[in-house]
Amino acid sequence: MCGIVGYIGQRAAAGILIEGLEKLEYRGYDSAGVAILDVDAKQLQLIKYQGKVATTAQAVAAARPLGKSGIAHTRWATHGEPSDRNAHPHADCRGTIAVVHNGQLTNYQTLKQQLISQGHTFRSDTDTEVLAHLLEQFRTAGDDLVTAVQKTTALIVGGTFALVAIDAASPETLVAACMGSPLYVGLADDGLFLASDHRAFRAHTDKSVQLKDGQMAVIQADHSYKILTFDNQHSPHDIQQLKYQLEDIERGQYKTFMQKEIVEQPEVVRRVLDGRSTEAGRIRLGGIETHPDLQAFIRQQLHDVLILGCGTSLYAGETIARFFQEQGYEVQAMDAAEFATSSFQVKPTTLVVPISQSGTTADLLVAMEKVKASGAVSFALVNVPGSKLTSYGSGMYLHAGPETGVASTKAFTAQVLSGALLVLALAQETKLNAPHVAAFTERAKQLSSAIEKILSQTPTISTIGASLRMVPRMLFIGRGYGLPVAKEGALKMMEIARIPSLGMSAAAMKHGPIALVDTETVVVAVCMRDPKVPELYDLTLSNVEQVLARHGRVIIVAEEGDERVAKLGPKGQHPEYVIFVPPVHYGVLSAITATIPLQLLALSAAEARGMNVDQPVNLAKSVTVL
Repeated sequence: MCGIVGYIGQRAAAGILIEGLEKLEYRGYDSAGVAILDVDAKQLQLIKYQGKVATTAQAVAAARPLGKSGIAHTRWATHGEPSDRNAHPHADCRGTIAVVHNGQLTNYQTLKQQLISQGHTFRSDTDTEVLAHLLEQFRTAGDDLVTAVQKTTALIVGGTFALVAIDAASPETLVAACMGSPLYVGLADDGLFLASDHRAFRAHTDKSVQLKDGQMAVIQADHSYKILTFDNQHSPHDIQQLKYQLEDIERGQYKTFMQKEIVEQPEVVRRVLDGRSTEAGRIRLGGIETHPDLQAFIRQQLHDVLILGCGTSLYAGETIARFFQEQGYEVQAMDAAEFATSSFQVKPTTLVVPISQSGTTADLLVAMEKVKASGAVSFALVNVPGSKLTSYGSGMYLHAGPETGVASTKAFTAQVLSGALLVLALAQETKLNAPHVAAFTERAKQLSSAIEKILSQTPTISTIGASLRMVPRMLFIGRGYGLPVAKEGALKMMEIARIPSLGMSAAAMKHGPIALVDTETVVVAVCMRDPKVPELYDLTLSNVEQVLARHGRVIIVAEEGDERVAKLGPKGQHPEYVIFVPPVHYGVLSAITATIPLQLLALSAAEARGMNVDQPVNLAKSVTVL
């Protein structure tokens, strides 16, 4: 969510820090700032403003700070409104120590009152400023910066954090610590980096060390570094080589990251399937085949499945859950935050499937701590290698590639398709025969070309989206696999176009939401045929008729060759638009093809309304606070 960048090395820090912040703008934020150490003057120069990174960048360019070490931050407000005074970095009373911080400090009010009683003066409303004053306290008592950070972390009760500290009295050193919030060290030829997302330093190096919970990093101007535990023990670590290339995280020819990532979905499908299905009709998942204990659990104990996710990942989970049901499994998809705070308990025979693009979603990680405490077996679907979610058990990577757009698109496709592969991989151990798997993989291999055909309709769908510019409200309806698609379509429209939207069962609409239908309300109906439950199609069309009877505006997503949908309703009151997608003749796969037009619809509606698609209001890419 918030973004951290730190640098110490041979080059002027200002430009490097601003460049890093620009790479993290996609995460969502409301203010930005830097603290740069002027070694000659032995003082920190803090420059921070509410608003875009560009505002802070202009001020930095005017001030021309010359230091070769510094820290920087983009903030998404939790404690204290967005403002200059609440922007990071935060400094101590003397202005010699500065801190940037991601996460939340549960006991900050208690610590703050203690510090105020001891004479400290606070200048912000944030929880983060507590850290700067605690460091000041310990440094004044004679501790070095590393020890001061260790003692400070010992006082944090609950909450999550990733922090980086800089001290004018220790000009050769930056110190970082993390617990429950991501932080990376970047190892470059001309200096060392600290960042909450390695995109911040990917232009300078492909070598990275990911800090684990309870680890600290001490990076030095002489290019040396140490990874320590909070109790000052040297901690083993791996140097990872980042697989993706710079062009993977740049917009290239596209107007927005969201547009780019929608267009990338045919290739995402190919990557998800690559090496995971065999000519013999078998699904091969390394996360299962290399774990004998998991295989034994699947064959001997597995009884039911619990899927956990938030937002788009939850809707992908609901889609996967329906496919599980078709294979005879007892399954439930739950919002991770609700599961974490409920009395719901998993059983020893339950397989828990957490789903996340980033692997750092706070609500999901709290839920997984509950799962871990229960001793249940888990299998994660996650897009970011090495993320926190991967530490809870086995799993599979989505191979969607870096997703920068705040509104998730290609990750949804990768999650649904990967989840379907997981369902088949589990079922083939005990239930399915090879022809069944072969039929699925044959259909799945046609999915890329189907998506490409949908993308070729972008100009037409964009025209439909532009017609929504003044719409006051929208309803998205569907049944079966169309239900999570409708929810996801509504979420996209709210996220980036800011049109109030509800996603619901077409059946549920008549139990209340139909009260919103009038000549201004637009209803988007997902009318796909499900070979397993053919009656759902007719029932959905009946619900569309009910909207048309009340003069609601209707947009339908249906399969090519469907001649009924355009003729629905009384004379002169037919659906306003119909978007046709190629039939894939497989329910779970049709959820993907039906979702692509809704992504394009939201994108074009947002652009027509003048919205910043890649930085939607109040949202962040990865929600790392509770």
